[in-house]
Amino acid sequence: MERFRDGPAPIPPEGPQPNQYSEPMVLPPLIGGKGKYPIVQMGGVFQIDSVFYSQTHTNRQVMQNADNPDGLMYDGTGIKRARLTAFGSVAENIDYRFQFDLGGFGRPSITDMYMDIKEVPLLGKVRIGQYKQPFSLEELTSFRFNPFMDRSSLFIFHPFRRTGVGFYDWTDDGRWTWYVSAFRGFHDFYGNDLTDTGGYGFAARGTHCFYYENDGADVWHFGGVYSLIDPSGGNIQFGKFGGNAPELGLL
Repeated sequence: MERFRDGPAPIPPEGPQPNQYSEPMVLPPLIGGKGKYPIVQMGGVFQIDSVFYSQTHTNRQVMQNADNPDGLMYDGTGIKRARLTAFGSVAENIDYRFQFDLGGFGRPSITDMYMDIKEVPLLGKVRIGQYKQPFSLEELTSFRFNPFMDRSSLFIFHPFRRTGVGFYDWTDDGRWTWYVSAFRGFHDFYGNDLTDTGGYGFAARGTHCFYYENDGADVWHFGGVYSLIDPSGGNIQFGKFGGNAPELGLL
């Protein structure tokens, strides 16, 4: 109760500062804080999609030939994302993050559920649980900071959130970063993957900043990624129920 009596956390003149998950720390922790563990903070975000289609007669005929009886693309509105997040620390060197999505398929479904063990000798920071795999910059970047409303169409082929264990770190000057992860190949909306054949994957990502001037206005940044996946049961699927769903959830 002491945390609630303290009132809102003081906001510095330059505005709310992000925590390690790039989320503004505007409200005080619900539990803990000021060196007291565990620390629990809450967050959330939602998005709503609305689409309107205009079709020519030729387009409707093409759609009918594609097993669409009336050839119509229906207008619609739907909840794209509805995320509820709890994050914080249970010790000085152990952070965690739980996030659920109430708006996607398999409602509610698990998006992030992992812990980070910091300052591990030789490895840096170790991550265990379900998390975004180290592949493209596009998917590691939160949808809140993407330059476009939706991710590219190639996103459907990328290893995204998987259950596994990995480690990551960076040099003191921040110019070199690396991230290596081993994970289950595919799973359902709750992180489960049942198979005796295959079902494992590997991903690695490294970056280097060659040039950084004018407070980031001039940057030359290079990165490389690699991933190898042995699909569960020897089968691989792409789409809503076999990988990353299309960004426009109304399709």
